[in-house]
Amino acid sequence: MKISVLIVNHKADEYVRAAIASLKQGCGRYEYESIVMDNSPEPRPIAEADIWEPIENRGFGNGCNLAAKRASGELFLFLNPDSECAGGAVEAAADCLLRSGENGLVGLKTLLPDGSAEPGCLRGFPTPTRSLCYFLGLEKLFPNNRLCGGYHMSWLDRNESHEVDSVSGSFMLLRRSLFEQLGGFDEDYFMYGEDMDLCLRVREAGYKVIYCAEGSMLHHHGKSGKSERQTAAFYDAMNIFYNKHYAPTHSALTTAAVHLGVRFLKARGLRKLRREQRS
Repeated sequence: MKISVLIVNHKADEYVRAAIASLKQGCGRYEYESIVMDNSPEPRPIAEADIWEPIENRGFGNGCNLAAKRASGELFLFLNPDSECAGGAVEAAADCLLRSGENGLVGLKTLLPDGSAEPGCLRGFPTPTRSLCYFLGLEKLFPNNRLCGGYHMSWLDRNESHEVDSVSGSFMLLRRSLFEQLGGFDEDYFMYGEDMDLCLRVREAGYKVIYCAEGSMLHHHGKSGKSERQTAAFYDAMNIFYNKHYAPTHSALTTAAVHLGVRFLKARGLRKLRREQRS
C-alpha cells in the first residue's frame, strides 16, 4: 500500500523540507512518495520532493487537485507545508483508515509549537447556531456544552480517537478511490473551508471522518504569512460553505443575518490586519 503525500507550497520552502524529512519515520512500514505543487511568487525547486512543480496560484484546493493527478499511491495524504509528522504518525493514521471500510477520512492529533493541542484539528460543522455560539465566546464559557462548544467539539478529549464531523486540512488521509469519487476539493474556495467541505461530502457519501490520536504531528501554523487576500478568503469561505450547504434549508431572514455577520467579521478582520502591518 503506497501513500502519496501531497503538499501545496506557498513561500514555505524550509518548512516543506522539514515536512518531507519527517515522512521517513512518520510513514513507518508504508511506502510513500512526496509531491509538491509550488504556487509561490518565485518558486524554487525543492530537491527533496519526489515530484516538484511550479503552478499558478489558484488556491489551495486547486493545488491539491493538481497534485492528486500526479500521484501514484492508493492513499492520499494532504499535508500542510508547515507540518512535521512524529515517528509512526502517518502509519498509525493509515492503520486507522484501513481498519474499517466505513472509515472514509482520517485526521491526526495536532500540536502547536508550544505543545498545546490545535483546537481546529477536529471540528463540528459550522451551523448558524454553532457559529453564533463560537463568535459570541460561549464556547470558552461552556466548553462541555454540546451546543455552545459545538464548533470545536470542545467536550472531546484530544488524547483519544473519535468519530467527528470534520478534521483540519493540515492532515487529511483518505483512499484515492473516494477522493476521485467525490471529485476532489471544491475549487470555489480559494483557501479555508475546502477541508470542511470535503469532510461533509465524505459523510454524505456514507463514510466516517475519524480523528486519530494514535499518532501526532507538529503544525507551525501560518508560516506562509498573512495577506489581505488570505484574510478575505477566510471569511469568503464562510459564505461559500453556508450558501452551498445550509442556505437551501434556512429562511431568507437567517441567510441575510449570516451574510451580514460575515460581512462585519470580514471588515473587522481586514482592519485588524492593516493595523498590524502598519505597526
